[in-house]
Amino acid sequence: MRNAPAALAAVLAFALAAPARGATITVRPDGPVATIAAAVAAAQDGDRIVLSPGVYFENVEVTQRRLTFLGRNVVWDGSPGGSAAPCLWIKGEDCKVQGISFRQGADQVLVDAPSATIRRCTFRAGQGGGVTLRSSGALVDRCLFLGPITGVRILDGATGTTIRRCEVFHAVLAGIASESTFDLTVDRCTIANVQGAGVSLGAGAGATIRSTRVAYTTSHGIQVDSVTDATISRCTIDATEGAGIDARRCDGVLIERNRISDATADDGIYVQADGAQVAGNRVTRAYESGIVLTGADGRIEGNTVADTVAALIHVRGSGCTLRANRVAGALGAIGIDCVGDGTVLEETSVADALREAVRVEGVGCALRNVRVSASSQYRFDAAVRATGDGFTLTGVVVSDVAGDGIVVFGDGVTLSRCSVRVAGSDGIIVFGSGNTLDRCTVSTCDDAALENRGTGTNVTRCRLLDSLKLLASDGTFGNFTGNNVSVDDAVAPGHD
Repeated sequence: MRNAPAALAAVLAFALAAPARGATITVRPDGPVATIAAAVAAAQDGDRIVLSPGVYFENVEVTQRRLTFLGRNVVWDGSPGGSAAPCLWIKGEDCKVQGISFRQGADQVLVDAPSATIRRCTFRAGQGGGVTLRSSGALVDRCLFLGPITGVRILDGATGTTIRRCEVFHAVLAGIASESTFDLTVDRCTIANVQGAGVSLGAGAGATIRSTRVAYTTSHGIQVDSVTDATISRCTIDATEGAGIDARRCDGVLIERNRISDATADDGIYVQADGAQVAGNRVTRAYESGIVLTGADGRIEGNTVADTVAALIHVRGSGCTLRANRVAGALGAIGIDCVGDGTVLEETSVADALREAVRVEGVGCALRNVRVSASSQYRFDAAVRATGDGFTLTGVVVSDVAGDGIVVFGDGVTLSRCSVRVAGSDGIIVFGSGNTLDRCTVSTCDDAALENRGTGTNVTRCRLLDSLKLLASDGTFGNFTGNNVSVDDAVAPGHD
């Protein structure tokens, strides 16, 4: 074959370029290599060090590349070096550690070289991090941490870290913590009984926390601060003394499909960021608010929030959109409370708010297809309170409330196709000038169906029915046509 020499040359070149398969060095207390340190001293790049069952009291540094440590029924105790020395200090790239139980020592495995893999190891009673990472591309996989200061620490801007299927119990400061990291992934981990936060991330970019369970923390379940492009997804967070999720200065953060319950002293989700998205979460039993968003241009969509002491959803920021949320059970305050120009609230239902169900304040805001029931348990509360010029309310439906149905304050406000049925006080109250009610229906109110306290109020094609007073006014009307009552039917309003 004419091409045989060329093919042979290519095979030889590949074989020479590929790293040689390393030797295997077995450590046995009664064997020729009795210590891990002796095995490391004899090892070359790419070698495997197999630890026989037993307890090894050592502090070891590794500078070789691609070294692998394997153990079964092995305890590696770092106590000879006291509280300042790690059990294993990795300074060579692409090293692997598997199946070893570490105890004592400071940072029990300290990684200062790229692409380390720590798999199926156990860490007990360390004086620092079980695993401390100060380099890039590390994988910590299916490890168990019992009683560490911190389970996994990421320092010095380490990049590309993945922490997967790990369990951390009884950590003193945090389950997983980072002071500065980039492109971090925390995936399918379990963190519980922590004297601090479950996951705490500092400055950086590109953090993803997904499918992770956090329970029984004395601080936040997941805390992210000054990390851009962060995603917290499909996590389950229970019984935290801080917020379930706390994200601050994290513009563009995505918080989606998480399940949060029993934030015993704080909010379910707290976000301080512009452009945040909070979607598809379920929050129950928060001591403060269910969801808090402070920042502009945020989106809160498809969430279910129930049984909070403060507001179910609390927003402070302009240009925010709240869509298709279901909220119920604001035990001490307001269902949805928003302050910010251009706020849009749509396709949302609110039930069982002790005080006001919906309170929105700002210029140019809109409420569309909002349903409120069984709220405003006090006679002088409003189920829906809209404050601001240029407001539009379309398809707002209020039923079975103890106080007023809808109260608007502002100029140029439009209510279209809104309805109130069964209100313990007035159905709709209007303050301001040049406001319009079109095709609204109000019935079964213990006071006035419509109370006009504005000037130049336009009322067209409205039906006012079965109330103590159909129409009350101490203001003036503009266009008043197509209604089932006339201006002449108006009586003086009561004292609200």
